[in-house]
Amino acid sequence: MTNQIPPPSGTSAVAFDLKFLRERAAECRLTDEDLTALTGIPTADFGSHLTPHTLPAANLFTLARALNTSAEFLLRQPAPNRRPAPGAADHATMLHAALLEADHIHPDDLASALEWTPHRLGRAAIVLAARLEQPSSPHRLVHTDTTIHLTCVPDLLGPKQRQNLLGCGHTAASLARARPPPWPDCCTTPPAALPPTCPPNRSPAWPTDVCSL
Repeated sequence: MTNQIPPPSGTSAVAFDLKFLRERAAECRLTDEDLTALTGIPTADFGSHLTPHTLPAANLFTLARALNTSAEFLLRQPAPNRRPAPGAADHATMLHAALLEADHIHPDDLASALEWTPHRLGRAAIVLAARLEQPSSPHRLVHTDTTIHLTCVPDLLGPKQRQNLLGCGHTAASLARARPPPWPDCCTTPPAALPPTCPPNRSPAWPTDVCSL
């Protein structure tokens, strides 16, 4: 293919999410040759030729099945009147951060809080779940119709370590700042009540042995 095929006018908002497509292909162990066979378009031309208008619907659904996802997740629709901030994190990373903040939460509530559509949340969850399956990750993603949250990989910590964690770090002594020892009465008593030998303007920071009671 040598000539770029322009999409029909007025429909350029919908496009393939090539980053997500590539991530899914890597996770499913699909090569460039596999992707070319599935789409009929060389992977080198994906940026200019792979569009919802150049790929037949049958090929789109075949590609989605091969990538173990749904066809709608392969397409992105930019949010109207919103532009991402420079250097903004990808959606999967943002979702990871949100779940560290929110713990257990209903998917609809999370999408609303992030100002995302359910479609965007679903795609981010797929990518994040795949990332967390890596051996180096201590987290796993739990995503159901009623909850989405992170959980720890089983058996990373021993029973005694988990019990020790539950028994510390939540007491008033561990959370409160250390308090200085009480000052002698001569340094806290109102000036009118101080003995003549203890100046009324003495600072609490002065040594305590200079007050002769």
